[in-house]
Amino acid sequence: MARATAAGAESHDLVRDHEMSWGRHRQGGYFDPFGHLWLVGDTSPLSRHG
Repeated sequence: MARATAAGAESHDLVRDHEMSWGRHRQGGYFDPFGHLWLVGDTSPLSRHG
């Protein structure tokens, strides 16, 4: 997040903890220069398919 905002992204949601069904998840978001919203988190319940 720090590198994205330093490169010109606009912060949308500060990084914070969210309680999810699989446990605690840290996430924040920003808008890139084209207006797309990106959500950045530390873990996911999803796994890669073989």
